[in-house]
Amino acid sequence: HTHTHTTNNQKIPLSLSPFLSFSLFLSFSLSLSPLLAFFLRRLFFLAFLPQFTDPTAALPIWAQLMVLGAVVNLTFSSADVLCVLFASRIARGLRGAPGRARLAQRLGGGILVGLGVKLALTRN
Repeated sequence: HTHTHTTNNQKIPLSLSPFLSFSLFLSFSLSLSPLLAFFLRRLFFLAFLPQFTDPTAALPIWAQLMVLGAVVNLTFSSADVLCVLFASRIARGLRGAPGRARLAQRLGGGILVGLGVKLALTRN
C-alpha cells in the first residue's frame, strides 16, 4: 500500500514496494544509457571472465563463458535485490520516527560535505 502526501495539489508517494523500487531503478538506469550499459557489460565479460575458462574442459570456451556470465548476472542481480530490500526496511524505520529521519538526513549531508571538503583539499 502506498501512502501519499499532497503538496500544491500533487500527490507524492511516500513509500514504494521493494519490487516497484527495483523496477523503477532498473528502468531508470537502463533508460539513461542502454547502449553504454550494454558495451560496459560486454567489456567486463571480455576482460574478466576468460581467465576463468579452461580450454581442456568438457564444455567449449563459449559455453563456459555463457555459464560464467549467467552466474555473474545472477550474483549482481541478487545483490541489487538485497540492496533494495535493505533500503526499503531502513526507509520504513525512518518513516515511523521523524527524529531518526532528520538525523539520517543530517548525517548523510554531513558525510557529503566532508567528502566534498576532502576532495577540495586533496592535491593530485
